[in-house]
Amino acid sequence: MKVNDVLSYLDCVASFNTCEEWDNCGLLVGDKNGEVGTVLVSLDVTDEVLKEAEKVKAELIVAHHPIIFGGQSCVLSDSLVYKAIKSGIAVIGYHTCFDNYKQGVSYTLAKTLGLFNASPNEQCPCLFTGTQKFDGTRELVAHVNKTLNTNAVFVDSGKPVNKIAVCGGSGGDFLTLAFETGADAFITGECKYHHFLKAREIGISLIAAGHYETEVPCIPVLAERLKARFPSVDVIPWTKKPPVLTLE
Repeated sequence: MKVNDVLSYLDCVASFNTCEEWDNCGLLVGDKNGEVGTVLVSLDVTDEVLKEAEKVKAELIVAHHPIIFGGQSCVLSDSLVYKAIKSGIAVIGYHTCFDNYKQGVSYTLAKTLGLFNASPNEQCPCLFTGTQKFDGTRELVAHVNKTLNTNAVFVDSGKPVNKIAVCGGSGGDFLTLAFETGADAFITGECKYHHFLKAREIGISLIAAGHYETEVPCIPVLAERLKARFPSVDVIPWTKKPPVLTLE
């Protein structure tokens, strides 16, 4: 199998053409005609991920967050791009195209949290809403913490929770839209201080549960898809260590 086979399949699942204009998706490092026997699937490309790829002899990393982003102007010997090239490891970025996919990041988050009737928002496909009853926000936060193994920070509206909006990753800018869906609570990965103030003002509970923690559930799901499509290839999900730590 070749790198291009994986690239073409991913493009069929969630087209690279659907990524945001500011994003960088597709084959970012390597040769599309390179042979692949092992694929490592990860949220990020870090030194740890590259070392793991070398350890398991992966020729390809499929990462949610792109290894090249934000106008990188050079590739020096201490950069991750240089290290990937030197190790002969191709890297595919599968970012906002998978965020916007109907069974992508936020869908997986909604299902992981056990929301019923989860569906995407028509204006913003990376925002999902579903239902699950909680007596209040603190009960919901306890559920989120236990399910995602995180320590969320939150604003409590003081109301019971039935309808819940979710957006994996950095979803703070969708707070108003989440409120307009009629959601009692909005769960995302990270947001700004002023998003919390806005949530208090409009009367919706806002829960920031961690960027990594709200997106990483999609990694095993994506790995399973690749394994089902390419059964002769070893596909390994890497979900071992969040980059940001908290104290209990």
